[in-house]
Amino acid sequence: MKYIILTSCIVLATAMAQGAEPAPAAAAPAKALSAEQSEGFSGKVLETTNTAGYTYILVDTGAKKKWVAAPAFDVKVNDAVGVSSAMAMQNYHSRTLNRDFEVVYFTSGITVNGAAPKTPEPKQGMPGMPGM
Repeated sequence: MKYIILTSCIVLATAMAQGAEPAPAAAAPAKALSAEQSEGFSGKVLETTNTAGYTYILVDTGAKKKWVAAPAFDVKVNDAVGVSSAMAMQNYHSRTLNRDFEVVYFTSGITVNGAAPKTPEPKQGMPGMPGM
């Protein structure tokens, strides 16, 4: 099971990195931190933002504040979240947010208030056209 989750995180992180614009010349390239292949953590959401099919949240674990990114899901400030496993990306530049993160934990294993999160409703386009 751990190998499946780890493989999923690697695929997610690779897909995110390929969609990202190269980091500014002054910043180091994004790298995986093998020591940070987290077995999980939990905490309270301090900040949240959605972009390009992903949700970024700032989680206060009590000991540390960590940025987490996952495929888009519904979450609010003050929700309790659990991250079952994640891959840390150091010096990550988000092109869509136009922001650099010292570390972002990419995951597909997240719970919100003890349950699997709901995904946002797709935006409705014109009949016969995909949502925009």
